[in-house]
Amino acid sequence: MKTISSLIALIVFSCSMSFAQSERGNNEASGNLPLTSFAGCHQGKISAYQVGKTDVLRCSCILWRITGFTLNINEQQYRSSDSKLTPEMKTALKQTATGQLIKFTHITAKNIETQKKCGLEDVILQIE
Repeated sequence: MKTISSLIALIVFSCSMSFAQSERGNNEASGNLPLTSFAGCHQGKISAYQVGKTDVLRCSCILWRITGFTLNINEQQYRSSDSKLTPEMKTALKQTATGQLIKFTHITAKNIETQKKCGLEDVILQIE
């Protein structure tokens, strides 16, 4: 139980530091914006099973909410206006093959405390 409390404290501290740097105006320059992940992955390889079981993009900091993104698969683009995959996205992801890239781009987020909006780094994954 103590380990979980320590982990939560670390996450809150990390988010607080990121928030404080953001308020000083150097958050983007220092690279402290939250990361986005799909099925726990930000970059690299992902199993088709994980892709099929995941229906939302997640932000690494609880103070930020994803407000939209574009999914790119095989020159096709699909847009979502929140953190959830649309039915069209789910269908397209089910049709991906081993070796294909899936790219989550134009990811936008909003800080729930300050209402500040920002763009986040792309998530690029390869189906294995």
